[in-house]
Amino acid sequence: MKRYYTIINYLLCSICLLWMTGCSGILDDMRPKDQIPQDMLSESDLEKLLNGVYAEMEELVFKFYMDGDVKGENFKAGPGFSMNDPMLMAPSSKEVLSQWQKCFTALKQVNFLVETYEASSNKESQVVKQTGGTGYYFRALIYYHLVTRWGGVPILRNRTSHFVTIRLDTEVWGREQLVIETERPSDDSLYIREMELGGKRLSRFRISHQELVEGGKLRFVLR
Repeated sequence: MKRYYTIINYLLCSICLLWMTGCSGILDDMRPKDQIPQDMLSESDLEKLLNGVYAEMEELVFKFYMDGDVKGENFKAGPGFSMNDPMLMAPSSKEVLSQWQKCFTALKQVNFLVETYEASSNKESQVVKQTGGTGYYFRALIYYHLVTRWGGVPILRNRTSHFVTIRLDTEVWGREQLVIETERPSDDSLYIREMELGGKRLSRFRISHQELVEGGKLRFVLR
């Protein structure tokens, strides 16, 4: 009986191994993002997409309203709640970095809405119109919050970020601009192969804000 169970276990393991091997090609071909091609989104898909963007923007707007109250010193520390300097605007601040990252994460999703609307051949559809209007409004709202807090920021009208130039205040940063460039061999290139800062290859994936500004140009090479 024991030998019988051993044979069954071997057979099950062999079947699982064959199944995993057979699916490996399919898994390699799957895109981690944008699994439904943009030009094949149905009106039902757009409605779900709008719901997701609304949820993202709800969280973002709440963060900014909360930040306004914090900077207005309307909140005080209490049990289980502590506050840093309400006027802290240093880029190394965890709160500032979180807001900045959240803005551009939301902006990428909003720009997807705008791109979908602009590429649509059925702009008379109510759902498509709603998609475009929502995208344009939310993009303006994101930039309103960005500009009121950090001044001049790069205007990104689509999700492409192969080459982004950020204008800097020379008196503050000692240079006129910061350039961020991405080399993407194909649309399927989603992962970082190497990075260069100021023309020199980086051997680490963390750099300080000061290093970034002094380098002047950050280049990503994807694979």
